[in-house]
Amino acid sequence: EDLSPVRKGTGIATDLGLIWRPSSKFRWGLTATDVGGTSFDGDDAPPIILPKINTGFLYRWMFWGFDTDLLVDIHNLENREGLNFLRLFHLGMEFGKSVLSRDHDYGVTVGINEGYVTGGVFFDLYFLRIDYTNYAVELGHEPGQRMDRRWAVSARSSLTF
Repeated sequence: EDLSPVRKGTGIATDLGLIWRPSSKFRWGLTATDVGGTSFDGDDAPPIILPKINTGFLYRWMFWGFDTDLLVDIHNLENREGLNFLRLFHLGMEFGKSVLSRDHDYGVTVGINEGYVTGGVFFDLYFLRIDYTNYAVELGHEPGQRMDRRWAVSARSSLTF
């Protein structure tokens, strides 16, 4: 709190998404995050988080016995902040193996995020996916100004119908 003021609040957000799968090898997706804007309650609440629209595609093929996914994402299509395009463009590859499920049960990821190289490993336990990742975030306006390299462990679950 000495270096920057801390703001606290409680809020609820809604995210929506859809996936179009015209073939077994190709998927296109569209998401809307913070639909309607996410506001917070509290005396010192953070400012409202504006909605964002993201899109991307995946193309899968076999490479040395691994399912290989090429992933391309463009985040924040509206780009209200006027950021450099490289900050919005994400390119990645996932090399995975299926053992028990229809999709990757474990594998490796590599890519470019905000203009920086990323990498990680993952384990998908069917109902829970755990990722261990190294990536960088650009703190400046343009790629290459102020890189902040980070390590992350994340767990996610999804409902598909």
